[in-house]
Amino acid sequence: MTDSPRPIRAYLGVAVVLPLLVTAVGVAVQVFVLPRLPDPVAIHWSASGPDGFGAPWSLAALTAGVGVGLTALFAAIAVSSARGGEWSTVNRALGAMVTGFVPFLVVAVTWSTVMQAGLADAAEAPGSGLALLGGLLVAVPLAAVGWFLQPRAPRRTQALTPAVPLVLDPHERAVWLGTARMTPRAVALVLVIPLALILVALAVLPADQGAALLLLAVAAGTVILALGVTAFRVRVDGRGLSVRSLLGLPRFRVGIDDVAGAASVTVDPLAQFGGWGLRWGAGGRFGVVLRRGEALEVARRDRSPFVVTVDDADTAASLLQALRTRA
Repeated sequence: MTDSPRPIRAYLGVAVVLPLLVTAVGVAVQVFVLPRLPDPVAIHWSASGPDGFGAPWSLAALTAGVGVGLTALFAAIAVSSARGGEWSTVNRALGAMVTGFVPFLVVAVTWSTVMQAGLADAAEAPGSGLALLGGLLVAVPLAAVGWFLQPRAPRRTQALTPAVPLVLDPHERAVWLGTARMTPRAVALVLVIPLALILVALAVLPADQGAALLLLAVAAGTVILALGVTAFRVRVDGRGLSVRSLLGLPRFRVGIDDVAGAASVTVDPLAQFGGWGLRWGAGGRFGVVLRRGEALEVARRDRSPFVVTVDDADTAASLLQALRTRA
C-alpha cells in the first residue's frame, strides 16, 4: 500500500461512501413513488419523447445496480493500484470521476421516475432534458469536491541505481533475450472487443451482409492491433537495447552509445504510467508497460528514460551495463 493511508481513506470517503449514499437516497425515492407509476414506465427517451418502456421497478433496479456496481468497480481499480506503493493523480482522478458520474446517473434516473408519478400512460411523460440537466448540475460540483477533498499523496520516487555490470572478457560476445507480454487475463480482456464484433456480425449477417463484412473487417483489424501491443521481443547485445513487437512494429531501440545506465525496477502501470501499453509516465519516462512488476529501465543520455516490463530484468540490466562500459 501507499506509505500514508490518508489518500486511501479520503478516496473511500468521497468515492465510495458518498456515491453509495446518493444511490441509496435515489432508490428510496423511486421505491416511494412506485405505487403511483404507470405500468409500464418510460425507461428511454428520444428527441420526440419516450420510446422505450419497462416494468415500474426496473428504474430502481437499474439505479441500484449501476450505482453500486460502478462504485465497487472503480474502488477495486484504485485500491488495487495502491498495492505497488504509489497513489497517483490517476487514482485521484478515478475518485473524482465516480464521485460525479454516479450522482449524475442517480439524479437523472430518479428525476425521470418521479416525473412519471400520477400518469396514466408513460407515453405522456415529458422529455428527459431537465432530468439530464439536473444530473449534470449535481455532478460537476460533486466531481470538483471529490477531487479537492483527496490530498496529494507523496510520490515515492524510485532512484535509478545502476545494476552491477556482468564480468565479460574483453572480446567476449554476449546476448540476452526476453519477452515482454501482457498477462493472459489482460489479453483476454483485449480480445473481448473483436469477439463482440464477430458475434454482432453473425447476428446481422442474414439481414445486411455489407454491415456484417464491415464488422468482421474491423474485428480482424482489432486482433492485428492487439497482437501488435500485447507482446514484444526484448534483446540486449553489443548494439544496445532492442524492443520489437511480435508483428515487427512498433519497435524501439536504445543504441549502446545512448545508454547512460540500466537497472531493474518495479513498475505499477496504473499508478506510475496511468495504464497499460505504450505509455508516458511520471518524470517523462516512456516505455512498453504491459504488466505490474519487474522491468528494465534504461537511462538515456539525451532523452527521457525508457522502460520495458520483462522478466529477468536484473540480468538484462547487468549485461547492458557491462556492454556500455566496454563500448
